[in-house]
Amino acid sequence: MPTLRELANQAIAAGRTHSQAREAAARMRDDRLSAQGNEDVRYQASQKATGALQAELAALRQAATNEANRLLSVSQAVGPDLKDAAALMRQEQGWRNNVLPLLEAGEPLPVALGHADMDAVHGAARFAPTYFRAKGSTDADVLVSQTVLRRQADLLPAHASALLEAASAQTDAALFSEVVSSVEQGDQMTAGIAASQFGSSVPAE
Repeated sequence: MPTLRELANQAIAAGRTHSQAREAAARMRDDRLSAQGNEDVRYQASQKATGALQAELAALRQAATNEANRLLSVSQAVGPDLKDAAALMRQEQGWRNNVLPLLEAGEPLPVALGHADMDAVHGAARFAPTYFRAKGSTDADVLVSQTVLRRQADLLPAHASALLEAASAQTDAALFSEVVSSVEQGDQMTAGIAASQFGSSVPAE
């Protein structure tokens, strides 16, 4: 299944194809037709190119949704068990005893989770967003989710690749949307700039 980065690159390629098709349509001329006839031909060719672009972008959006859902299922599969009372207690203890003291000492979350076991990581997933929101963070959920998934990738090497993809999924989904919107508007430059940001790390607190 293609990644969101790959889908964004496909959208940019579709935009280039559309621009080339529109340019070719504008040059169309048949000496056997009247001026109005040529204008109609050019208009129809341009509309056909735009329709093809819209259809391709719709397919790419659906593929992006499918990929985002796949990555969400990966993160949910290794998430905390909220029905196991004993596990919930271990997670809270891991958070309060191992993670929270490091945060209170000024360590960033990636450092605080650097040696955390899975219970402490799950505890951070549950409690860290509220902790950071109370300190004024406006994007705590994304930052905590990404850091937790990266630590889980360390702890679960068999699932590391999918977990690392899931860690960047929220940021990548926003970039994909920006790319597609820019392509729709004919702004290939902005689309290219957005696409170049795939893989950029979002700093965790």
